[in-house]
Amino acid sequence: MLKNSYEVSIKTLTDYHLESFISCPYRFYNQYILNEPNLPIHWRQVVQKVINKIVKDYFHLSIKEQNNLGLLKLIEQNWRTINVNIFENKIQYYIVLSKITDHLLRLLTSKETVTPPLFLYEKVHTYITELESAISITFEVGEWSKDTFILKKYLLDCDESLIMLYQYLSTVFSYKAFGVLPERIEMLSLLEGKKYIFYPTEQEISRGLNYLGFIKDWIKKPSRYKKMTSFNQCVKCPLNKQCEVEVIEEDDTFFDFPTLH
Repeated sequence: MLKNSYEVSIKTLTDYHLESFISCPYRFYNQYILNEPNLPIHWRQVVQKVINKIVKDYFHLSIKEQNNLGLLKLIEQNWRTINVNIFENKIQYYIVLSKITDHLLRLLTSKETVTPPLFLYEKVHTYITELESAISITFEVGEWSKDTFILKKYLLDCDESLIMLYQYLSTVFSYKAFGVLPERIEMLSLLEGKKYIFYPTEQEISRGLNYLGFIKDWIKKPSRYKKMTSFNQCVKCPLNKQCEVEVIEEDDTFFDFPTLH
């Protein structure tokens, strides 16, 4: 728990602020509240940026080039920008590269449609009255479906808290901004090679609003910041030794995690 008793003013909730907060309130506090420069960079952050670039570049290829060879060229071009020294050792570097390559080849090139994406890393905004805040979200890959659209998010890895955030954020935003729900939401974990699928219903809208409202109120009060002990990045986080955030046990959560498919 941080000692500061003041409230943080929130005009716009962004997806990257929310992701940062639920991953590590302490890092969020230092990066976005205190605006501390030169924070240590974790290899996960660097790899996620490279993944985003690879996926975006892939969909910018011509339909003819969207194949295994085209993807392998993009992986080679973008991965060379990563300094091996940010990893714990070279073994970890090559293991991560191998898994990302293998799972991108399986999950990205196996797409069933050749129609250009509806969204491709497009930042969109809307104001949500119930939250008294604007919401900003980047739809990474959106594809047309028969009646509406499908949202896809390519991640290095993800835990249940991130899945919950993205499913509720995407559901609420889509309904409030477009008046429709996505047909489904997919989160693809490239370290695991797993796809998590969520089919939104209207019942999730009110629950999502409650969830986002709770997160907003939580962010506003640094004195209440907590983190989950299950977050695997905490163990080797560059800020771990300085972390002052109180730990909250897994069975003391405020929301039930969704069922993963």
